Amino acid sequence: MKRLFLALLVIPQIAFADRAFYSAFSLVPGASALGNIKYSATPFTITANTSDAADNMVAQLSGGGAIGETRGSYIAVHGNEHSNAGAVNLWAGNTVSSNINHVLNNASAKVQIFNASTQVLWAFSNSGTFVSSNITNDIGWNPVNAANQACNTTCTSGCVFGMNTGALGNFVSCSDTTADTCICAGAS
Repeated sequence: MKRLFLALLVIPQIAFADRAFYSAFSLVPGASALGNIKYSATPFTITANTSDAADNMVAQLSGGGAIGETRGSYIAVHGNEHSNAGAVNLWAGNTVSSNINHVLNNASAKVQIFNASTQVLWAFSNSGTFVSSNITNDIGWNPVNAANQACNTTCTSGCVFGMNTGALGNFVSCSDTTADTCICAGAS
């Protein structure tokens, strides 16, 4: 009980709109003064104190002592009226070992990207293999034709792959200088 009391004294700058917070959380002392925050309410929701059409706030969560990739990875979620309207930004730290990892621990798990109507646009298996796409219109890839080009320099929007029309199999890497057609990830 002493640790819980101490933890509440350490955070006097946090104001709670109602006492529901106290019934939804329990502070469990751990290695730090605050320990862990556990919730019992479902769904567990953290929101900005804004009204509809005035959602101009951003919420950020960092693994370091401040926001910024020099301090560690962090995530920022923006309200629809913020200057970065409705965006979800995820940054890795700026060290060599900083990664953004999607870990799938189930053999049948996959990474899926949905559109607003929950249609699967892209799906990848847990081995990284492309599984499916339900995109029926233009996906934005553009061909650029020129003899003997390296697609990683031809494509200003990023290279998907190259094709050498005179080679067996046709497909070549983006850095191969024998490509006659480059498939670029956007307008180039």
